Amino acid sequence: MYTNADSLPNKIDELMGLIDIHKPDIIAITEVKPKNLKQSLTKPNLKLDSYEILPHQNCFADGGRGVCIYIHESLAGNYREITSTWSGESVWIKIINTHNKITKFGCIYRSPNADTTTNEALCQDFRSLANENIDTVIIGDFNFPEIDWLDEVCNKDETHVASRFLKASRDGFMLQHVKEPTRWRNGQRSNTLDLIFTNKDSLVSDIQIRSPIGKSDHGVVIFKVLCDTKDVSSSTTRYQYEKANIAGMKQDLSIDWEEEFKGKKMEDCWSIFKDHVESACKQHIPKVSCSTTKKRPMWMTSRCLAKIKQKHKAWRRYLETKQGREYQEFWRSRNRVKRECRNAVRQYENWLQKWQRQTLKGFGST
Repeated sequence: MYTNADSLPNKIDELMGLIDIHKPDIIAITEVKPKNLKQSLTKPNLKLDSYEILPHQNCFADGGRGVCIYIHESLAGNYREITSTWSGESVWIKIINTHNKITKFGCIYRSPNADTTTNEALCQDFRSLANENIDTVIIGDFNFPEIDWLDEVCNKDETHVASRFLKASRDGFMLQHVKEPTRWRNGQRSNTLDLIFTNKDSLVSDIQIRSPIGKSDHGVVIFKVLCDTKDVSSSTTRYQYEKANIAGMKQDLSIDWEEEFKGKKMEDCWSIFKDHVESACKQHIPKVSCSTTKKRPMWMTSRCLAKIKQKHKAWRRYLETKQGREYQEFWRSRNRVKRECRNAVRQYENWLQKWQRQTLKGFGST
């Protein structure tokens, strides 16, 4: 699964709904951060249960829009993160299949304002792929509206960056699989900006363009990658909070926090607090084995999933008619999804707080 999120943190809830519907092993995201970021993101802002995040450094720093890849825990041991020589934003992994054959998988974001050096480096990297004897899948937002990928022609002269990139992809013997628009704005021409490149035609299949998440104007691209991974353990462990030794935890966490945090930065305070809590949990809460199969988030309701499916149907109707009335219906469906997900999360949090007060007997006041 891939999408340009145009600010992921405020769309995490709806993304979880799509995960429950499609159950992807790998999720790639571009434009993780909003355009006008007021406060730096941290890993908890981007957390997805049962997935490990591999972020580009720009996700948590100034500059850029951010790129990340999520890997489901069932693939643990089947992949390695690798570095890229490209100066732009990208994340790369190599996936090891059952016969120890490697598939290279990368997610790229090329800003429409990329400088000449970055553009030329991207073209050179694509040309160099002709010399690699390895299965390769590259996805991302390349921001080349000048290219018609259905006919593979560019409406600019050969000196334009879009024309040079199209030629570089051919020189690298890369095949582009997305042939329909992936970005829409009401009243504007749609474009195919989000692309999937491979060096073998059979590497990807079953490509679907789904409705955008939240207010993003990029669709969600669902597809399959031909790559049989090794079998890994289908179980993990979780804490049995109902059997926790609350008295022991309260004693371990009876710390003078003001003195502990004195003179330290907020990030350092959080790390110290987290380490103490994790240590207490390991000491006083028993664990139990459980399956790593993809499960629905605890807060996710059937109503949320139904609203997400209704939104996609409204979006498809709008694409077929291009009528303002259908766009307004899609707009309302989009807002209903956001409202339903927020209400479901809030109700679950209220239930959790009530359960905590009744079960933990004041532990939260420690």
